[in-house]
Amino acid sequence: MTIKRTIAAAVVMSLVASVLPATAWAAEDQNGTAAPKAPAVDLRASTTKALASVAGNPVQVTAPPKAQPSGRRNAAASGGGKGGGMSAGAVMAIVGIVASVGTTYFVIKEMHKTESDLTPTPQVVR
Repeated sequence: MTIKRTIAAAVVMSLVASVLPATAWAAEDQNGTAAPKAPAVDLRASTTKALASVAGNPVQVTAPPKAQPSGRRNAAASGGGKGGGMSAGAVMAIVGIVASVGTTYFVIKEMHKTESDLTPTPQVVR
């Protein structure tokens, strides 16, 4: 149900966007003349100015303390504990691969059945 609402909202928004007048998107002012371009920014001068303002003020930077991992995280990473860690992910990946290979095999088998059931229509050449 929520997928239908999401798709409906996307369709409505695309219709509204296509109906909006072109002046809403154009870079023009009220008189129809092109809007003035933004002034060019000199990145090198800006960087030099920012570094000059910081260079006069020394800043003490300390590294945050290293967080201690919890016991559950360590157990899950080693494959033990309740979560199973990496083993659960590996099992899910293998099950997904087997399911996709089985589905592919089934679809190909059904396509071959459909092709073999089709009989060519005789064409009369005049």
